[in-house]
Formats: sequence, C-alpha cells, structure tokens
Amino acid sequence: MLKKKNEQGVDENVSVYKKQMSNYMSVGVDARIGLGFDRNRTQSALGNKCVYCWEGFKKMFLKTSKMNTVIDSLDVLHQ
Repeated sequence: MLKKKNEQGVDENVSVYKKQMSNYMSVGVDARIGLGFDRNRTQSALGNKCVYCWEGFKKMFLKTSKMNTVIDSLDVLHQ
C-alpha cells in the first residue's frame, strides 16, 4: 500500500499491483530470449546486458526444446 494525496491534499491508501507483463507476440527465438530475459532481470543495467547475452547464448548454442516438441507434450483438458 502506498499513500498518495488526493485533490483536497488528504493522504489516501493506494493499492499497487506488481505483476510482470510479457508483450511478446511471437513463438520464435526472439520471444524465447525476451521471456528468459524478463524472468532473470536484475537491478543494474550491466547485469541486464549480461543476462540478455546469456539468454541469447543459451538459445543459439545450448540444446533447448523445440516449440513443436513443447506443444506436442501439452495435455489438453476436456470438460
């Protein structure tokens, strides 16, 4: 809860919701790098650059699951 002054100058309690939003409309490598970056974001600019480089390195050189394999492994619940 934060306190914020209203128009009359009186302090009011204001609710603050902190939830990450991912704005990636892709299923390609760029979206996977961006999602990994958002999950591991740091407080410093240099740390964020290192995280972004590491995520790109992982997606390019380390073996990660392919999107079609991930989709095939999903279970669909039927009602």
